[in-house]
Amino acid sequence: MKSALRLFCMGFAWLISMAAPAQRKWRNAWKKSWEQLASCRDSSSLLACMQQLGYMDSLHAHTLVQWMGKTAGMGTSLQVDGRWQQAGTDFFPLPYSGEGDFEADVLAGIQELNKPWLVNLQSLYAADSAVDSLQAIYTSARQAQQNGATAWMAYGVLPENWMKTFDSTFFPELSIPVIYLRKIVPQEGESLHVTGHIRMKDSLLTAALMASYRENRASPAFWLICSKGDVQASWFALLSRSFLQQSAPKPVNLRIIWIPDHFQPALAQAFVQFILQRQAVPVQGILAISTDANLSSPRLQIYRQADYWKSLLQPDVSKSWYIDSSSGQAPFSLFPSAIPVAHLWMPRASSSPGKQQLFMHQQAFALIRQAMERQTGVSTTE
Repeated sequence: MKSALRLFCMGFAWLISMAAPAQRKWRNAWKKSWEQLASCRDSSSLLACMQQLGYMDSLHAHTLVQWMGKTAGMGTSLQVDGRWQQAGTDFFPLPYSGEGDFEADVLAGIQELNKPWLVNLQSLYAADSAVDSLQAIYTSARQAQQNGATAWMAYGVLPENWMKTFDSTFFPELSIPVIYLRKIVPQEGESLHVTGHIRMKDSLLTAALMASYRENRASPAFWLICSKGDVQASWFALLSRSFLQQSAPKPVNLRIIWIPDHFQPALAQAFVQFILQRQAVPVQGILAISTDANLSSPRLQIYRQADYWKSLLQPDVSKSWYIDSSSGQAPFSLFPSAIPVAHLWMPRASSSPGKQQLFMHQQAFALIRQAMERQTGVSTTE
């Protein structure tokens, strides 16, 4: 019994002695590459710099486009009591506004046939919800159209972030001009002379994406998502793929995509469709990567398929990482529930990382390596 135990201990010690040099070799190689990438500090030329250093062999540009309704077009103008109002600052034709010309004396709060209506917003709704208020505005404008008004104009205070809500709230287009007056606040019953020429054009919301991948339809794609301005997240994603490509016996289908730092929620669905339909390649998993100077250890927030992500983690990670689950916000909340989706936050590292920083990087890299091994069914080496 003692001899068997002694043999087991000797074998275990041998495995540790063999593993330690391999880990040191990995950390030295990672540190050297990280220091090389540290020369790519400028986020505006980051991708070109990393491509020049050989960490990206392919770079693809894509544009997301989302139709947002209508906005003021060429020829739009408005005068109130002889004073010109500036479109987009003083007044806003709303996305469902029709086109038209009008000139009339109007009374605030009085509804007259064949004249524009001038409506106090506070008479339409009491809630501070942007969605509820916009619904009330549309209902009032549609009623004005049905009752013979030549235009619908409103004054007063809209809820905060009303313009962003308009971007994601769609109503059928009306046949009369529908205008919000931002700086005109008349008294009830006050007379104003208004002259308007409203022309509308399509409003398109766009976002430029950059992606790095090789076309590979032999295995499902695993996506890493980084913000364009998060330089260290980009370093980590590209180094991870570079190290995996060097050690994997089969090509890995690890794709990296960069999104704008301030991603418009209205583009979330278009982004999801882009990921799901790109080259008709199934999606194995999606991992967003960010860095945060306030973190002292990595954080993994799981949005979809918690069991999958936990199965990829090394045993010691649960003791040092902060791991939690949530439904997530768009675009992550819009992916099908069957696709594993998570967000990894890493502590910000120095340009020449120390032992502890390298250890955390090695743990995070192991998470991605395990996902690739699950993808190909073949083990990789560090």
